[in-house]
Amino acid sequence: MNFGAGLLNLRKAAASFAAPAPNTAPSIGLTAPAGGSASITTGSAVTFTATATDAEQGNLAGSIQ
Repeated sequence: MNFGAGLLNLRKAAASFAAPAPNTAPSIGLTAPAGGSASITTGSAVTFTATATDAEQGNLAGSIQ
């Protein structure tokens, strides 16, 4: 039996394996109300608008609640 070729292929497969990148925190931005531009009366409703992106998952805007 000749196992030499099988061992060579296994070594190539192991050498080309890349470990996944470490998980990174998402980037979040508050887009409204703009900083310093809003005057808010006590007891009034305030609507916030934000963006969120993640290196691994991309755009997370649909997940903002």
